[in-house]
Amino acid sequence: MKHHALVKRLRTAPRYLYWHILARVLRPRPDDSGAMAARRGRAMREIGRWEEAERAYVAALGGYPRPPASVSAKEAGWCHELSVVLDRRSEPQPAFDAAWVACGGDAAPREWLLQLRRAARALENHPGIAVACRGLRRLGDDRPSLLWELAAAYEALGHWERAHEAVTSFLRARPDHRRARAAVLRLAGLIVKWRGTFSGDFLQPTYRPIPESDLHRYRHMIVTGLERQIQEYPHRMSLQSALAEARFAVGDYENAAGQYRAALRAAADADGTWVFAVKHRWQHRMEAAYAAMGAPRVDDPHFACSVEHSMDGTPAPHPVAGLFTAKFTYSGLHISGMTTEDDEVMVFLDDLPVRRVRVDPSREFVYIVDRASLPAFPVKGELRVATVTGDDLTASGGGTILRLTIPHGQGSVVPQLKTGRTLDKKGAITPSDEEIRRTHEDFLALYDRVGEFFDTELGIPLFAIYGTLLGFHRDGGFITGDDDFDCAWVTDADDPQQAKEQAIDVMVRLVKAGFAVSFNRRGRLFRVASPDGGSSRVHLDVHPIWFSDGYAWLHNNCRFPADRDAFLPVSRKAIQGVDVRLPAQPARFLQHHYGANWETPDPGFTYYLDSTDPAIMAQLSKALITPAEYRQLLERLSAEAPDAVQRLTSVGSPDFYPLPSSGT
Repeated sequence: MKHHALVKRLRTAPRYLYWHILARVLRPRPDDSGAMAARRGRAMREIGRWEEAERAYVAALGGYPRPPASVSAKEAGWCHELSVVLDRRSEPQPAFDAAWVACGGDAAPREWLLQLRRAARALENHPGIAVACRGLRRLGDDRPSLLWELAAAYEALGHWERAHEAVTSFLRARPDHRRARAAVLRLAGLIVKWRGTFSGDFLQPTYRPIPESDLHRYRHMIVTGLERQIQEYPHRMSLQSALAEARFAVGDYENAAGQYRAALRAAADADGTWVFAVKHRWQHRMEAAYAAMGAPRVDDPHFACSVEHSMDGTPAPHPVAGLFTAKFTYSGLHISGMTTEDDEVMVFLDDLPVRRVRVDPSREFVYIVDRASLPAFPVKGELRVATVTGDDLTASGGGTILRLTIPHGQGSVVPQLKTGRTLDKKGAITPSDEEIRRTHEDFLALYDRVGEFFDTELGIPLFAIYGTLLGFHRDGGFITGDDDFDCAWVTDADDPQQAKEQAIDVMVRLVKAGFAVSFNRRGRLFRVASPDGGSSRVHLDVHPIWFSDGYAWLHNNCRFPADRDAFLPVSRKAIQGVDVRLPAQPARFLQHHYGANWETPDPGFTYYLDSTDPAIMAQLSKALITPAEYRQLLERLSAEAPDAVQRLTSVGSPDFYPLPSSGT
């Protein structure tokens, strides 16, 4: 009996029996057509024989799914069925691939789109989520949750204008949704920052500049939105500073200055470690607002510096390799961007390489040219960023370059760049080999003095850690170009607060002994410099280590399974004639912190705080000194050793102005 006749008779049988019998009848044959194989796949699927169903659908398609354009309507249906089967077999990537092909046309049914959405969400595949949500809305699905999901996918893809439109539509249905109101402002901010948006194909997007008139509208939208949020949250300092900057962006300099002034007053009474990080930035922007009004109160050459964006309306090359932008800040020239593929980019000034920069796991990068380096730049220059494979990134506003104006520039860095001598990782002009050699000697001399103090006065060994340990243990000396010296000691603490208290006691004793001690803009304890001043570049970064719940903890971002035996007793190694202490098990620490390939030099290595578990960072942050604790420490020193107070400093606490006499 022909298959189709038998199938016709079987359809009168109970459903479960029908599919079981059909599965037995439709045995694979060499001459099976695609339709017959797909029918067999359907039968196997209905009775839960998922592996055989997968083989049948693959046979029907002549292999795994092809590009959507090469698939017929019938084959698209088989791809959908295959995706469902692969989903049940817990194969998320193949399931998504099949669903993506199935929904490649313009008229995918609702069931197919739901399957694509499910498969895409399992992988957090934003193009798939966007295609599915957009298709479902075309079919009349007007659920607000679908709009919210669509907006999130658009934002992740860089289609910020589409995301903004989707969130705005969502707010019409859910006007009191706080996260959506914040998202509208965040997306407007991204459009303004990048002076455009991605558009077109999700997999090969095009960058589209936004006209200046529309950017102005977005800027005013941000001002209005922030004013409304501040009415709800008047004490949220992040909103206050954001509004100040938004007013600055629309040219409302008077109110911007007043807003920053109010924010600085509030910060002076706050006790979060964030205060150390924002004070100089806010003071700089407040004074920049006065300068923009034509009534400067301080001298700062950065107020005359500028970045010229093209805004020529020219679409970027297709596909886009990435975006970059730049701005002058209190600390220097801030260059940031994103890439689509490469793990590194190269920054160029007038086509001369400035620095190779590592891209972080989120595909973003930041490089800051230090304020002290900018006088060495030319008065006029063209900034460009390219991938290491040679593809130019698109500048915000269009084109591939940003034009810099630095009126106080002297151009002395250009001859150095022409010889291949680039800036260092901190944005400073790379010193000569002789200068590096002297700096390393100064590091070791300072370590010798501080290490001796720890040994004799505190009874605690001070040993090398992080990159300093890596160089000493692996290479027998400093890593080439290393410009810092990290060391640590083991505390008796079992929590971050106790570790902080012990570190403060150590700081007091160091300052009383004549050493200069400071901490950075995060409030991390601590740095120690020579008692007689010495080079401003030479200081030791000293890290207290504590143990809790079977882990060793130490800043900036480290926690790994260990006890005191991993560090003590220390060993000793002669480095350029100086007796350097090393932890008991250096390889154990280095493998954890730098990975399995720690023995292979990696000049571009970067450790990203964003990649550290937030719970770990939250616990480590408890060991940061707060403004109130800093004030208490100054009072303690004033009572115990008044002459020592001036040797204890917080980098972020003094006023930013007036600048040093050099004016940089």
